[in-house]
Amino acid sequence: MKLLLYTLTLSTLLASANSGCHKDTCNKEPTFQSMEAADTLKASGNVYDLRITFTQGQVLPAAYYKAATVSRAGQDPYGKPWDNNFALLQGFDADDKALTLHLIADSLKTTQQTLNIHLIFPDRKDYIDCDHPGGPDKYYLDIACVLTRTGSTFNVGNFEWKEKLSKGGF
Repeated sequence: MKLLLYTLTLSTLLASANSGCHKDTCNKEPTFQSMEAADTLKASGNVYDLRITFTQGQVLPAAYYKAATVSRAGQDPYGKPWDNNFALLQGFDADDKALTLHLIADSLKTTQQTLNIHLIFPDRKDYIDCDHPGGPDKYYLDIACVLTRTGSTFNVGNFEWKEKLSKGGF
């Protein structure tokens, strides 16, 4: 009888432990494989548009990209100060092939200006068939470039981007 009770208890503990451990199937690939910015900003009324095209890493629907938000923080996700020019943005559009940043024309007054924008993308498990342990993940996309004004044209140079994954807590 004691052996049967011991075996049932051990089986229950092992089943509980195994059910709580599952693999992360949401983060096999990065969100972006490659990214390229247009050479110049496109004027559109009181806004200049910076179009950034990309190829996907993980295949995600357009709704995923549209759900991104702009970080308005003065610090990165690890608490370190960073340059963040979110105040230059009127907004942005996104789909599964491109991001278009809408920059407020009146805020672009200098002949050369560094632009640093930080976007936050949501957990993938709400958009594709995947799962992971813990709380919601976030994906940070840092975009940087130098805007150089020549007359009424802005050239885009030194374009850089970096994606960071922040896994949700347990």
